[in-house]
Amino acid sequence: MHSDRTTMQAAMEKEMMSHMKEMAEQHRQNEEEMADKIATSMAQRNGADSEARQQEINQLQMQIKALSQTFEDDAVYKKLSYEVHRVSAAIMSISNQMEKASSFSKEAAVLREVGQTDPVVGAAMTQISESTARRGMKTLGQLQASFDELAPETRRAALMPEDGGPVWWGLAYVFDNLKFKQTGQVPGDSCDDILTRAQDHLRKGNLMSAVEEASVIEGLPGKVLNDWVGAAKERLKAEKAIVVLKAHAKCITAQVN
Repeated sequence: MHSDRTTMQAAMEKEMMSHMKEMAEQHRQNEEEMADKIATSMAQRNGADSEARQQEINQLQMQIKALSQTFEDDAVYKKLSYEVHRVSAAIMSISNQMEKASSFSKEAAVLREVGQTDPVVGAAMTQISESTARRGMKTLGQLQASFDELAPETRRAALMPEDGGPVWWGLAYVFDNLKFKQTGQVPGDSCDDILTRAQDHLRKGNLMSAVEEASVIEGLPGKVLNDWVGAAKERLKAEKAIVVLKAHAKCITAQVN
């Protein structure tokens, strides 16, 4: 009887130990599974964090690039605005100086500097020589007055024979005074006809047409007008350059605004 109880107890203890061992194994497996889950979760979280950090870095890089581009754009805008201001101020000053027959070498130097990178400004400034900018040029009023002074002398020169001496100057003066003085746009190809038309153009402010007429006169009369024609052409070239520069400045200003 005692022997049976002992055998039963031993069997029960063995079964209990086996069960406890199974429980321990199950617990160990559960711990391993939990550890795996935690590790996986941590890995996923780290991966997510890493991805988020990468996204933040990418966004930061984009922001830095955008700020850099904004800075560059702003710098370009400020530089362009500054150039527009310099060009506009120089053009305005030259226009004013041209109406006073004053020097504008400083303003011309500014435009020549800008012209090194701006082909339009550079091309326009080739029409104005440095010597012209330094000494200034005659105003329209001065050209009108000087032409009126030269016209009688030019008419007398046209009356002179090629081999005429000093006596002929006196005779030419008399002949010129006896002639009927024409006005307006008269027809004809004589020196007097051409001078009359040129003077009429000048009184109307049409310097270009006056120069076209005066440039036709040749020989001794042409020599009398030679300096005047040169000064008038000098002004015409400068006026054309100013027109181009003003139009270009307006285009640049429109781009900036």
